[in-house]
Formats: sequence, C-alpha cells, structure tokens
Amino acid sequence: MNIQFNSSLEPSRPELFIGVDNKIEIKGNTKSVTLTVSHGSVYAWGHNGFLVGVDHDEPDTLKFYEGRKLINQLIAPVNRVPQPVARLGGLKDTVGSIRQLMATPFLSVGYPGSNYKSCVSVTSFSVTLISGGDTLSSFQIIGNLFSEPMKNEIKKLGSCDYLYFDDIRRSCPSCKSGKLPPFKFIIQDPQHSAKISNEVTIS
Repeated sequence: MNIQFNSSLEPSRPELFIGVDNKIEIKGNTKSVTLTVSHGSVYAWGHNGFLVGVDHDEPDTLKFYEGRKLINQLIAPVNRVPQPVARLGGLKDTVGSIRQLMATPFLSVGYPGSNYKSCVSVTSFSVTLISGGDTLSSFQIIGNLFSEPMKNEIKKLGSCDYLYFDDIRRSCPSCKSGKLPPFKFIIQDPQHSAKISNEVTIS
C-alpha cells in the first residue's frame, strides 16, 4: 500500500497543514481501507482517498485499517501554511540572470519555507522595467504569462536593472480572490550589462 500526501510538495513524506483539506491518497490497494486520526477530522475523498483537517500543530497519528486489522500507522507532523507570495516561474530567488528569467517567463505562487502545494494561481499583474534608474516600460498583463512585447523589453535590461511586479491578483478553487505582495527581481548578469561599453574615446 502506497500512501501519498498530495497536499505536500513531497507526497511520500507524512505532513499535514493547519486550516486546509489535506488530501491523502491510497495507491496499490484494492481493498476497503479505513483511516482514523488522533485529532482533527477525516472524510472520504473519491474512491481511494481521504481529506484530513487539523487545527493545531500537535503531530497527528494516522492509523489505516482493513476491517479491524491495523495495516499501517504513521505519525505526521502538523505545520502552519505561511502567506503565499508570487515568484518568477520556478525561481525562489529575487536575483538572477536574463537567461533564467526567460527560461520561465511566468508568475507562480509559493509558500516560503513550507512544503504546502499551492492551489493558488496568478490571474493578472502589473510590471515596470527599470533601467539605469529610469522607467524603460510598463505592462498590464492578464493571466500569469509574460507577453511577447514584455519579453522583448526584458532583453534590453542590464545588470543591476530590475523588474517591479505589483497589483498581483490571485485566485484558487477554494478561496476568495485577492492580491499578493509586490516584489522586485534584480538582473545580475555580466553578459547583459548595458552600462559597459566596448568603445572608449580619449582626448
């Protein structure tokens, strides 16, 4: 029997989160399985899964039964879900190269320091490109993908220039729409330093 904690970025590792429906899926088992928890609540989810809810950070003991026979027991740590933040693609840093930026030209949502698997998506955002302290261009984007004009402008940036993302709106299947905090992404890329010239004139 393979037990998957599908609300975690590491589904093979037991972990529960406060205030959400923790999805637990049973794989490789054709018999009826019952789950009990030491605290919180548990409900059936689909044909072979459970939804577990917890409201405090005490570890939870999960017991799996076939009939009255105990077939597995796990102790799952319980953690709080931090406030979500917007990120550039799969990048966790806010400093990087243009190549990294263009490899994942979209906004995603993450939970800093947490394994909680996000169900939140970015629906729109504003971005301002700053070059040499001045505004190069600004864009209003619907969805989470960079537009082609925006990508063309990004290629003009050099080291120490930056992108400022603001008015980042998000939604998810089980929560109200809202905004994510603004953030800045700084270009650090010697190959795209617009400030360095290969020509010098002296008199």
